[in-house]
Amino acid sequence: MLVKDIMSKRLVMVGPKETVFAAVKIMVENNISGVVVSENNQAVGIITTKDICKRVLIFGKDVHATPIGDVMSKPVLTVSGLLSVESAAKIMGQRKVKRLVVVDEYNKVEGIVTIMDVVSNLPGMLDIMFQTWVRPDWRKQA
Repeated sequence: MLVKDIMSKRLVMVGPKETVFAAVKIMVENNISGVVVSENNQAVGIITTKDICKRVLIFGKDVHATPIGDVMSKPVLTVSGLLSVESAAKIMGQRKVKRLVVVDEYNKVEGIVTIMDVVSNLPGMLDIMFQTWVRPDWRKQA
């Protein structure tokens, strides 16, 4: 299974000059916990609720005046949609991130894959493994 098969194409992006408040508003309206920061349809960072808590709220910064570019996580981790889901999961685990931005061969943003996308597709992956690895030999007579 490939990343492009499970990624979300419904992607919300903001520019780095937008305020943190604008990002929070977008997150609330879309019921998401992170937004890709982009310029010219290329990912330059990502801002999450965790970033906002760690880099804005704890220091008493003004969410209406702080640009996203000052507090976003960067560089953003990107992967190809042709990468296997297993490889994407390994990257997330090794880098301790919950999201990977999916880009095409020109580095244009195509979507996002989250740890929840991976987990929610786990039953399907287990079924594939069962059908291809376990089931053929399951009741083989010796």
